[in-house]
Amino acid sequence: MELIEKDAHLCTLGDLLRHSAQGRGRVALVDGTVASGKTTLLRAFTDSALSSGVVALTATAARSERRLPLGVAAQLFDDAPLTPERSAAVRALLDRGMRLQERPAAEPDCISPDHAHIFQELHQALVELTRNDTVLISVDDVQNSDYFSLQFIVYLARRIQYTNILLVVNELAGSVPAYPLFRAELLRQSHCTRIRLEPLSRSGVAQALATWLGADTAQRLAPVCYALSGGNPLLLRGLVEDHLGRAYLPAGPATPQITVADAYGQAVLACLHRCEPAMTAAARALAVLEASGSGHLAGRLLGQGREETNRLRHALVRSGLLGDHGFRHPVARSAVLADLGADRRAELHQRAAQLLHAEGAPATAVADHLLAAGHVRQPWGIALLRKAAVLALQEDEAELAGDYLELALRACADDDERAAVTMLLARVEWRLNPSAALRHIAPLTVPLRDGRLSPAHTMRLIKQLLRHGLFEEAEEALDLFAGMPADPGLSSSAEYRVFRLWLSSSYPALAQRVGAVLEPVAETAPPARALATDPQLQATGLLDGVLGGRATDESLIETEQALRDLRLTDPALEAAATAITALMYADRLGPAADWCAALLAEATRRRVPAWQAVLSAIMADIALRQGDLAATRRHASQALVHMSPESWGVGIGSPVAGLLIAATELGDFEAVTELFNKPVSECTFSTRSGLHYQHARGLCYLAMDRPHAALREFEACGARMRAWGQDVPSVVSWRSDAAWALLRLGRRHEARALAEEELALLGPDRLRSRGNALRALAAASDPARRPHLLEEAVAHLESGGDRLGLAKALADLGRATDAPDRSRALLHRAQRIAEQCGAQSLLSRLGTETGPARPAARPAAVPEYGTEAPGEGIASLSEAELRVAALVSEGHTNRDVADKLFITVSTVEQHLTRVYRKLNVGGRRNLKGLLVPVPD
Repeated sequence: MELIEKDAHLCTLGDLLRHSAQGRGRVALVDGTVASGKTTLLRAFTDSALSSGVVALTATAARSERRLPLGVAAQLFDDAPLTPERSAAVRALLDRGMRLQERPAAEPDCISPDHAHIFQELHQALVELTRNDTVLISVDDVQNSDYFSLQFIVYLARRIQYTNILLVVNELAGSVPAYPLFRAELLRQSHCTRIRLEPLSRSGVAQALATWLGADTAQRLAPVCYALSGGNPLLLRGLVEDHLGRAYLPAGPATPQITVADAYGQAVLACLHRCEPAMTAAARALAVLEASGSGHLAGRLLGQGREETNRLRHALVRSGLLGDHGFRHPVARSAVLADLGADRRAELHQRAAQLLHAEGAPATAVADHLLAAGHVRQPWGIALLRKAAVLALQEDEAELAGDYLELALRACADDDERAAVTMLLARVEWRLNPSAALRHIAPLTVPLRDGRLSPAHTMRLIKQLLRHGLFEEAEEALDLFAGMPADPGLSSSAEYRVFRLWLSSSYPALAQRVGAVLEPVAETAPPARALATDPQLQATGLLDGVLGGRATDESLIETEQALRDLRLTDPALEAAATAITALMYADRLGPAADWCAALLAEATRRRVPAWQAVLSAIMADIALRQGDLAATRRHASQALVHMSPESWGVGIGSPVAGLLIAATELGDFEAVTELFNKPVSECTFSTRSGLHYQHARGLCYLAMDRPHAALREFEACGARMRAWGQDVPSVVSWRSDAAWALLRLGRRHEARALAEEELALLGPDRLRSRGNALRALAAASDPARRPHLLEEAVAHLESGGDRLGLAKALADLGRATDAPDRSRALLHRAQRIAEQCGAQSLLSRLGTETGPARPAARPAAVPEYGTEAPGEGIASLSEAELRVAALVSEGHTNRDVADKLFITVSTVEQHLTRVYRKLNVGGRRNLKGLLVPVPD
């Protein structure tokens, strides 16, 4: 491999030697890139010359000896066949030259008379050697020579034209020697020949590879090896070592692959260490800048001009270390950066960040350099890292966003700034690992209590606390927020309006608690442009309108149109989830399902668990309202897989409600029992999510034929909805469901009144909800009215997309119809739809033509305690007190109860104190006898 494509150069040197042997001295300047084979060529030629009887005087310059005057010249005379007298004289001359001033001060390119005398005597000694022999003088790596040795070589070159001397010097292309005119002085001599060594060609690479790997493998690997080495033999050797060290992985003849690893990286470093320092520095600067695509800043990073930078870049490209667009392989760049040293690397990255920021480069490009530096010195750094984190999140690079924010957090000194970074970091963590996000949020309550957070950051903190289930901390923060001085800028912002609407729609109990303080400020409307363009404000405004019974068809249509242009981000997810929920509550199940399914598919494709959890929970609710029980269970389960119950916090009520109702309708009472034995936090019942959970419990009790317990749950729902101003039947149909419980209790007139009241509250466009209300009204009406009401219910439910409700209405209509044939047809259709829904509970009541339906199981151990026993004392207990008392009566400790209900031990003790007082008992032992299950 060593002399591949060097035959022509050897012939040229041989010709020069023959001319010199004839008394016509010659000079050869051999230049080439690093590792281009200069030394190998010179050694091969010297060996050949020695075999022909030529006297060879050799020297190798080293960068470490560059400050040793005449050091290279002295090497030439070390083995010179001089007489003892001449050898001693030459040694004395060299010793004297080494003690002289290093350079003339007045004219640095001129030699002093003393040096001229030394050079003349040394030249004469060489001439004496040519009386009987031809002399070959060779200097390898001449660019590393000291200044006076270079002057001596030039002096010698001028005087050997008519001697038997051949002077050959090897030089690194593009280098800057200590004597800047050295190259020009040599080349201006008419008897000087320049020999330029180029990297190996593609065929040369194939020839070199064949010496190690065989001809077939060489031909296959030559293109990729040429691309990775640029024809540099040293890099090529590294590739071969890596290849031989690991098995070759064939990828077909069109795309051959080769392993690139440590040997290649070490070869890159070996080349760099043999280059001049300026080239090494340029390579390091380019390695630092390459990832941000800012190689044009290399000169400014190094503090040098464009011309010098271009010269160094060209030299690196010619050497094979760089390609047209940077390093030829990431391993090369990584090796250069690793070799740089941590402190120097950090310094370069800091300077690169400053340069890019001054240029207005993208925030992520600047942030990458700050991240690589490991700290932030610039005053603009924290804000830039926050911006970069948001941009990274948009590209689904959540881990990178987290790295940006962790770095920013370490540099924060201001509490408000720290709060902003922390909450953004929590958002990133929530996307990656929802359960880990809490560790960032909880500590912010300390500066909040100390009054070190602004109203804006306090407001944002409240949202985070609520989302992560820290209800008590959120209540405290809300009280503090309500007591803060008014901030006109905040109170007139769209963000504040979104917060107020979000709080009242999702956490209405808390909103009412501080409403007297917040509501007057909320009257200050945000700019009209924000109302029209802010998706979160638009979505929360719509949901508020639906919950308050004020939404218009126009607003619902506008929301559907806005969803078409939505691209998922964290803020966009919140807006989308809110808007889809509003559509669902408005009984627009088809559009809601379509958009939710599309966004859920995108969240799944982009692998964001938190998004998948939120959208799966909404999809479960939509599927439940459409009567698709299998989809309800699947989506609700996925919601709890993608996000743990702890991460759901008080929002867990919605997915658990879907699981409860689906399991009940599917006849899976084992699952119902299991879900009942995992009570949710008491705080859940202060949220909209808690309405769905309590409503689901009522439906379960109704399916278990426990109408008293069911009625209690439905009426509790209704009381909350009325108190919160959210009494909309299409959100939770508590009246019609309570009507079914009243019918079970024989209270038909009350049931009819509730069903009629629900119908009066529903607009004509709430088809699904009207259909279910009509079905309840039909059951509570005289038999003569039922067919007509049920016909209308069937039409509404079919148009509204509720398959399970339709099956139930068809079954009722079949029973209410006098015509036997039509009755059988209706019941058969109801059965078919129920089978499609998987509604085993309904099928068990309908029966099937192919055989008896599997009877629905009854729950064995659902802890349900009611008002029938022992009397008015138990009826006076609140739901929270009843739950605590029930668990204590079963033998659970206060700690067990606290863990099961997700409340504090102190709260358990407070509930028990009130239970003992209301029931007039002396302690926990007496509860077991008082609290008995309600009989079926």
